[in-house]
Amino acid sequence: RFIFRLERTPDRIDAGELYELDDPDLASRLAFFLWAAPPDEELVELAREGKLSDEGELGRQTRRRLGDPRAERFSRSFAGQWLALDKLGTMPPDAKGEFRVYYRNRLEEAMLEETDRYFRYVLQENRSVRDFLDSDYSFVNKSLADLYEVPFEGRDDDEFVRVSFSPGAKRGGLLGHGSILTLSANGVETSPIERGVWVLADLLGTPPPPPPKAVPALTPDLNGAVTIREMLEKHRSDP
Repeated sequence: RFIFRLERTPDRIDAGELYELDDPDLASRLAFFLWAAPPDEELVELAREGKLSDEGELGRQTRRRLGDPRAERFSRSFAGQWLALDKLGTMPPDAKGEFRVYYRNRLEEAMLEETDRYFRYVLQENRSVRDFLDSDYSFVNKSLADLYEVPFEGRDDDEFVRVSFSPGAKRGGLLGHGSILTLSANGVETSPIERGVWVLADLLGTPPPPPPKAVPALTPDLNGAVTIREMLEKHRSDP
């Protein structure tokens, strides 16, 4: 019990059977889920009095925990796992090539912070889930503002502030974040294959099956195909 957090369950649960949690179960799961910590005194007392299972009280306690700074642990963990943010930095661009700006002013760290803050804002403000696909705002520091070419009005270069994008800008939503664009590339160039797999697997939750073994690898075609998209079109047209 010192090493593992044990959850109480009935000795036997039939397949598909719903198990109704009691108040101590609710207190424990709510606490570890949203704060990654044991229940605080208020939650423990409500569980002892049998009040936490009341739907209204459970909703109030959920909102209380989400509004606390400790909920940042949940948002960072959830967003990191959902969006595969742990991949950021595993295949960084060449430091000597055209992407040297990536290594200035802790830009990679700023990219990750932008996505963390964006997810937390959508969650805490109860914004529409559509904001994840398209919006006219984000949160940037000076280095990201320079990269995105948007005005920066922070008190110092490291401060993250909310910025609004002009109509038609392509930065709104997760797909415009530097973090997502970087982790869905291969460190050398962008790829519709890498991006498509990420959208299907991480954003939509419908990962594609692995390619058939008999299909040869994609190789450069010198007969007019310049971009990867053009190469793919020629690849698919070959019986």
